[in-house]
Amino acid sequence: MKFPNNVTIRVIDGIALKPIKIENILINVHIFAMNKNDYYLGPYFSDINGQIHLTNKMLRISADAELETGMMDYKNIKNASPLVEIKILSKEEIKLLNEGRKLWGIVGREVVLYRSKKELLEKINLNNNYRILPASIRALWDDNIVPNVCYELKTNYANECA
Repeated sequence: MKFPNNVTIRVIDGIALKPIKIENILINVHIFAMNKNDYYLGPYFSDINGQIHLTNKMLRISADAELETGMMDYKNIKNASPLVEIKILSKEEIKLLNEGRKLWGIVGREVVLYRSKKELLEKINLNNNYRILPASIRALWDDNIVPNVCYELKTNYANECA
């Protein structure tokens, strides 16, 4: 498993094939472990253009924080499968994320990503994921990964009934 230098994720309307320009869409990056527990990195948030920009440094900080929450529960992320899943979080996953972050806040160097527990919880609670359907894509992050990658995460708008 090897992190790219830069990752851009564009949230795309799966029918019209146009960008969904919604700010504050929450995603995570699921790293599949070869043994012990998987890593769930994030949350990460879309900008006003519906894009999420991740750097190698951000991913490493998130992985270190995950490891710090349970050193005995994880193997080094370098030994993980190169298969990753980038996922728009569902309502249920956001609820669990919110409950977990209320308990343990931000960990270690995550302060670089989120500044404070309060700010992170506010951003989670103000998410716009209800406006689109959960979706995911899978990719390989191995020795052949190019340094700068871009993914289109196709989803659809959620049906809003009055």
